[in-house]
Amino acid sequence: MPNYMLLLYSTTTDWEIGDDSWDEGIAEHEAFVEAVAEAGAEIVSAAALAPPQTARTVRGVDRVVSDGPYAEAREVLGGYYMISAPDLDTALALARRCPEETVEVREEVG
Repeated sequence: MPNYMLLLYSTTTDWEIGDDSWDEGIAEHEAFVEAVAEAGAEIVSAAALAPPQTARTVRGVDRVVSDGPYAEAREVLGGYYMISAPDLDTALALARRCPEETVEVREEVG
């Protein structure tokens, strides 16, 4: 089965591990994990990322490192799922069920 990266973007960056919004989010993601299995797909790897304030960006020909993500968007990358799914339609259907504001789906090359 091909692998698909589900990149999870959100405008919510004020959560703290252990607070009510964190616990609610974890419960929603646990339900998503069950939906992946029910769809005949599997999670290859997954992780939540540290807040964007901790990011560093390497950019340009000179490969200059700067503090922060400095993305050209109001949303920040908060985590990912790498899933193995039968096809793109299944990966997209699962992305629709993921409890995040925006989920970008990309197929792994190679």
